[in-house]
Amino acid sequence: MHTFFDYLTRRLVFAVVLLSVSSLSLADELKACFAEWSPYSYTVEGEPTGISVDIIKAAANRAGFKVLFDSLPWQRCLIMVQAGEYHFTMDTPERPELVHGKYPNAVHFRALWQRSNSDYGEYKSLNKLLDKRLALIKGFQYSKQILSAEFQVIEWVQSEAIAGRMIAGKRLDLVFADLLVMQKLIQDLQLPLKPMLPVYDTEALYPSFNPKYQMQMERLDEALEAMYADGSLDEIYRLHTGVSLSELTVTGLQVR
Repeated sequence: MHTFFDYLTRRLVFAVVLLSVSSLSLADELKACFAEWSPYSYTVEGEPTGISVDIIKAAANRAGFKVLFDSLPWQRCLIMVQAGEYHFTMDTPERPELVHGKYPNAVHFRALWQRSNSDYGEYKSLNKLLDKRLALIKGFQYSKQILSAEFQVIEWVQSEAIAGRMIAGKRLDLVFADLLVMQKLIQDLQLPLKPMLPVYDTEALYPSFNPKYQMQMERLDEALEAMYADGSLDEIYRLHTGVSLSELTVTGLQVR
């Protein structure tokens, strides 16, 4: 015979189980923001896509997370991660206010780009280019060497696409920009540009977390480590670009 006490006990147990499942679900859900930066992280008809988005999705799946992605202006994304409204921001270089693991989700291959009919030779030194007009992209971090170089003109522009058009139109001579970003723009906009090789440098880009989400960061980093080890991260790069991250990293030069 079931008593009222038995009924209350069963309801209490059910409520505790339901609460536990709900809490687990919330604990395993991550919110990430990114700035539109094709081919790494961008949206197509409102849906997040790109190299970094696919890599983070795959890593999150391995780590037992579900990630909700939002495209935001870069500075707003940083502010909202720092405020704890998002767990992490994507494609982020080293920043003292955020934490990241050992394994980047992408690598920024930075080169100087010129008009296709220009011939400034191989890249050897900024000093040999100081008579040129250089475009830099707003929102990006640049080294003291670049910022202190006495170029004829340094013009800050809103995007790589604007810089590319200005170089094609002979209003500027060079832009300092990512290999894969510029390749995509050249294909999409038919811009007559080419890189100066070798590349200037490389920079690791991470999913960078608010420090209070250290444990979640470590779980995602372990999953990224496994993706490097089994080659699945390389395959995502190859799917989007035709070349793996390992191949790009080894050569630092290969532009299709």
